[in-house]
Amino acid sequence: MREEFDYFWERGVDLPDAVIEHIGTVARRAGHRDIAEWRETGADPAPALVERPLYRAGNLLHPWQKRFVQTCLEQQRRHGKARLLIADDVGLGKTLSLGAATLVLSLLSDRPVLILAPATLVWQWQVELADMLGLPACVWSTRLKCWLDPAGFPLSGRGVEHITRCPMRIGIVSTGLVVNGGADGERGLLERLRFGVLVLDEAHKARARRDRNGKISGRNNLMDFMHRAATRADHGLLRPIAVRVHPRAGELPAAWLDGQALRMGLAFEHAYDNALAFCRKYARHRPAVGLMNLRYAGTVEDEVYAALSARFQDIFQVLGQLPDSFEEEWVATALRDVADDSGLDWESCERIIAAHDIQAYMRSPWR
Repeated sequence: MREEFDYFWERGVDLPDAVIEHIGTVARRAGHRDIAEWRETGADPAPALVERPLYRAGNLLHPWQKRFVQTCLEQQRRHGKARLLIADDVGLGKTLSLGAATLVLSLLSDRPVLILAPATLVWQWQVELADMLGLPACVWSTRLKCWLDPAGFPLSGRGVEHITRCPMRIGIVSTGLVVNGGADGERGLLERLRFGVLVLDEAHKARARRDRNGKISGRNNLMDFMHRAATRADHGLLRPIAVRVHPRAGELPAAWLDGQALRMGLAFEHAYDNALAFCRKYARHRPAVGLMNLRYAGTVEDEVYAALSARFQDIFQVLGQLPDSFEEEWVATALRDVADDSGLDWESCERIIAAHDIQAYMRSPWR
């Protein structure tokens, strides 16, 4: 036994400095006294996230995911509320980005959190929130008329009126209930609540109604609900399907620009192509439109867009304008602010929010 130990000891190598520094950081971590103290000390996202299951399993948030969470917090600090639409491409972790932002924003508000998602995704939301972020959440059963835990067991009484009494901070509801429900049912009851965070998944389904001639004749139930509920919500986060694969993706943002959405302070901070129509209409009501490319810099796709932007700029300088069919004219602006994680070294955070404090906070019922 001794010879075997000496054999391996003599052939051992020093651990990398990065590993030693990380072990020291984790060893020095101490918890905030409570969530109120975290709010008072600046409400940085890192203390709320670095001890979540995602990080404890050895994974990290990608730079664009960190930047999205940080942008939400900056909007909250600057305007008192966050209004963002995230339109990342497929596979870039939009659900996790929204979940992390929802966690941080919900800790800043004592009001309920409502996530609206298609019926096929409500359970996926519940599972990912639990597995990746350690957040408990309830799903409203439109059939049983009660709130269910991840195992499918009822956690509330049965009846339409119980939709306003979610036993946990985060409640997940099918958008079908809003689309097909009436004002005298669950939809009407939810409209009367004040939410800390309101998340709409597959937000492209919130759109204007059109008559036989294709003219806008009003709003569908989902958009109408969002207008009513969002005016009383502290923060609103929207996620359409990846706009690159959605042929009418520009319809959603354009439909939101009917005056009321602007009074809500909707901020389009995160854009991809096919959103050009929105940017143009939004710019009519704002002195400037902020665009960010929340992905890795230097990809082939970004290089192509950069080349196209340079070509379009040359055309613009010669002709003085660009045809409406060109959809890449905003790329040059977007690439000036490429998200990275510089200044967001969350992994070195030494003051955290204790896991039991987050659990207790998230298990508090709606009031």
